[in-house]
Amino acid sequence: LPNIGGETVFDASYAGNPLVNALCVGVLRKEDLKLAFASGAGAEQDDLVARTGLDGIGGVSVLASETFGGDEGEGAGGHGAEGGAGPSRSR
Repeated sequence: LPNIGGETVFDASYAGNPLVNALCVGVLRKEDLKLAFASGAGAEQDDLVARTGLDGIGGVSVLASETFGGDEGEGAGGHGAEGGAGPSRSR
């Protein structure tokens, strides 16, 4: 499960219009917990992104369904709530 916390540095273009929508919720066994950290401003990160439909549902929730073996027809291989292309990987 991803954990978003600590200090975060944003590009100056977001100073007047922050664009942050993040929610990471889940349940796992204690022995399955993995920890990691990034240090220094400007550190690279990989993002998996998916479009969110007009209803606000789809995006990452659909990606998670595919990644963790959810219902067939949703997620990267199918068309979720938005009916568009699956997730893409960005850097």
